[in-house]
Amino acid sequence: MRTKTTCLLSILIAAGCGGGNGGSVPDGGGGDAGAIELSLAEYADQLAAATCAQAVGCCAPIELHYQFAFADPPVTDRASCEAYLRGFLDLETFIRPSIEGGRATFDGARAAECVSTLRALSCDEYSARVTFMGDAPLGCRPITGLVAAGGACAAPWECASGYCEGVGASGEGTCAPLPDAGAECPTGQCAEGLHCDPDGTCATRKADGEACTTDGECASNGCSAELGNPGVCNAPSMCDGDLTNDDHEVYGTCSVQDSIDRDLSIDCRLGTSGIWECECASDGVETSCSPGAWDEVGLSGVCEDWGCCGF
Repeated sequence: MRTKTTCLLSILIAAGCGGGNGGSVPDGGGGDAGAIELSLAEYADQLAAATCAQAVGCCAPIELHYQFAFADPPVTDRASCEAYLRGFLDLETFIRPSIEGGRATFDGARAAECVSTLRALSCDEYSARVTFMGDAPLGCRPITGLVAAGGACAAPWECASGYCEGVGASGEGTCAPLPDAGAECPTGQCAEGLHCDPDGTCATRKADGEACTTDGECASNGCSAELGNPGVCNAPSMCDGDLTNDDHEVYGTCSVQDSIDRDLSIDCRLGTSGIWECECASDGVETSCSPGAWDEVGLSGVCEDWGCCGF
């Protein structure tokens, strides 16, 4: 839980767990928010509300499912989204000790600017930043780390670089520069302009037209790949404001009819194409899949491999 919580807080507060900062935000961008200051608690509350307004307003239902994949109950609207995020954004608990310990500072005026800028993003702008299982990193940092490279850290926001190497449940880590190209990225973080490849190393983001398998590989944050089959970098389409468009995405729904003896009824399909249909037995182990495109190329286990029956 510490790793998941630290990653989520890093995404929402500092540089993001997906590599780089997702694009910078100009100082003062965001209307008249610079005239006010937020407390740490107010920042957490308004950040959750602004993030969820964007997510629910810009993302199709399946995109919400993936963006908040660990939410239980699932995120389906603003209320459930805010309830989920506020469970992680207890900044008084997480950040206050760092401030009181002299390892970080908080700028309430900058926090107000960050929230206002997030609220003002169009869906296209949001789509160019958002990642699965994360929000839209703003590169907007009201919390500043004071610990220089080589100093001890308990969290990434305590470091001037935004990267705390080796931190974990067993103890503190050490502030270090964000991993550069070719370096390992155990937390998913990389230096600006880089992303963390599936092989766990930092790499330069690709231009439109270059081969890709995930959105994160592309400078545009858009890749045409389907289910791991290669595509090319192009305009992003996830959370672009089209709430009916779930093309190129695995769609899974689960109906739990009995809270004690789980009777699972699961439909799994690729976007709107309806290629795959899966059924899971009540024990979540036995599965059956309808014939589909993957059978033709000798691939199997789609229901399990893509999370439709992973209970």
